Amino acid sequence: MKKIIYGIIILIIIVGTGILMVKLNTKNEEPQEEKEPCYSITGGGFTISFNTNSNIKLGDMSVCIACAPNTYEDLPVPERLGYTFEGWYYDEELTNKLEAKNTLDITPIPIYKQENCISGYKNITLHAKWNKMN
Repeated sequence: MKKIIYGIIILIIIVGTGILMVKLNTKNEEPQEEKEPCYSITGGGFTISFNTNSNIKLGDMSVCIACAPNTYEDLPVPERLGYTFEGWYYDEELTNKLEAKNTLDITPIPIYKQENCISGYKNITLHAKWNKMN
């Protein structure tokens, strides 16, 4: 009988020590930082600016995403005396050519607030490439 009582007492001490350790550990934990809820936008828009690499000035174009009805504009095709226009490029080095002919075909570049949470879209500057005519 004494062995059973001692066994129960030891079991109570072990369980009690475990509970105490768990409580002590939870009190020392850093408070969890609350994350801001993520609401990904479904619409919005961005602006396209044009660097013609010349003295030609073109106005910016606003692109609305998920507008109803879908609206789009053709991209401008500037003319420059003595040159042929080769197209629009995403980069100043003129290595990443834009294949789109209108604003509907341009893929917007999302701005992420959190992982998988789009808060808007980056504005785009397109750069003109010219070839001098003979």
